[in-house]
Amino acid sequence: MSDSLDVLKDEHKDVRIVNDSILRISGLLLTVTLGAIYFSFDNSDTIPRFTKLFLFISSILLGLAIFVSIFTLKIKSRYILENIEFINAMQETTDNENKWTNRAVKVMLAAVSSLVIGMIAFAICQAYNDMLNNFSLLRIRPIELIQVATNITYWFG
Repeated sequence: MSDSLDVLKDEHKDVRIVNDSILRISGLLLTVTLGAIYFSFDNSDTIPRFTKLFLFISSILLGLAIFVSIFTLKIKSRYILENIEFINAMQETTDNENKWTNRAVKVMLAAVSSLVIGMIAFAICQAYNDMLNNFSLLRIRPIELIQVATNITYWFG
């Protein structure tokens, strides 16, 4: 009985460590995301809507990950007696903590994925705009580059 209780207590500590990490990482990323949202709406002409959408989704998911982690930390056993009933209650509590911790991790990963997609969309848009600006400075139109590339592949391909 004491061995299974020790195992459950160790697992409970591990879940608490994971949730503490989720809270810290999600809080930091939420701060970064909200800063990026402020920047994107401050410079609304240069930031694509796709990036704004994914930043908004990411901030919602990070907030949800924080909420789920806090909820997981609030789950407690209802029994104090050290008997079979207590071990069953502790097992049930640990299972609930594991379930909610897994959900918090999945939500955080979805938020990070959304943040990465938004940043990639921003980088692609900026690179495309810079490329078009460079072509206009050289007085080259993109259609001319496509024609040159087609001719090169025709002669060497």
